[in-house]
Amino acid sequence: MRDLPSPQQAPPNRREVLKTAGLAALATASAALAQPTGETRPVATLAHLTDAHIQPERAGDAGLARCLQQVQAQHQPDLILFGGDNLMDAFGQNAARAETLFRLWRTTLQRELSVPWLTCLGNHDIWGWDKPNSHCSGN
Repeated sequence: MRDLPSPQQAPPNRREVLKTAGLAALATASAALAQPTGETRPVATLAHLTDAHIQPERAGDAGLARCLQQVQAQHQPDLILFGGDNLMDAFGQNAARAETLFRLWRTTLQRELSVPWLTCLGNHDIWGWDKPNSHCSGN
């Protein structure tokens, strides 16, 4: 892990913080899952998928569906974790476009997933950050 910045150094950027937090979480989870159980099979199988940037113009739902089918068939995960940036630039879209992206994401997961899943938000998933283009008041 990186040392904390000295007063002369710039603070870590968002990407560095997320990378460090992700590595720490992975190390903690790996240590917990690596405890001997007397069995030859893993305690749990996780799949981590990130940055789908789903959008209808590029058949994002079809591509994500193929990915989910393959992950479930080949790896049989107990849980799928989505790391964010699931949508393509919802932050600067108007409300109708943002809803289209969210609906595409939701319906694809509902249709394709047969295992539990969790997701976190990425900056591309948050509608209204770009107030002028999204016509969002911020309220």
